[in-house]
Amino acid sequence: PSCFSISCCGSNVTIAAGVPFAVRLMSPFRVVLHPLLMLVFLRGQAFKMDDPEEVAHLLQMQAMKTDLPASVMSGGLQTCSVSGEALTGFTRDGRCQDVGNDDAGSHHICIKLNGLSPNFCEATGQPNWCSEQGECMGQAGMCPRVHWCVCQWAFAAYIEQAGGCDQIVDLKCDATNMAAFRAYEASPDQKHKAALACIKQKCGIP
Repeated sequence: PSCFSISCCGSNVTIAAGVPFAVRLMSPFRVVLHPLLMLVFLRGQAFKMDDPEEVAHLLQMQAMKTDLPASVMSGGLQTCSVSGEALTGFTRDGRCQDVGNDDAGSHHICIKLNGLSPNFCEATGQPNWCSEQGECMGQAGMCPRVHWCVCQWAFAAYIEQAGGCDQIVDLKCDATNMAAFRAYEASPDQKHKAALACIKQKCGIP
């Protein structure tokens, strides 16, 4: 059969025409081929395209827009902290970055620390650093800790201690790193399965 090649985002994919095939190039890109049509799925939207060059162009344009690490919503990872709040993240850049083994706690989940009683610190048996201040994001001075990148393993314990997903403060889904989602998916631990289910519930993920 005739073939064509798509080169995008550091991946080269050769696909035989007329053969059902699916490949994930990079989150959030998925190319699905069918014997009669070709669909490109981007963030849950399907685009019918018959021209391989047009597909490659669309993927390249989307890659330029999403050069940030992926969130659980499959778009670029947004900041957890906002102006007027203390800077969070392992690297203190406001994002729940995945820095590998350097961050043993895997601080990938963006939540609002306070707002319910007990707050995150109290529910997980930690000193109440949740009520402390830190260096402000986007301005000089000290600001309250509001949204924070918490350890993905502590988040699982938080759900249990708080009495379930409905009893915790909201997640900031577009600022929660996909690395947490994948780690929970790979874990056999029931607490982690509950944490995964909670993320799906809070973020509207099927």
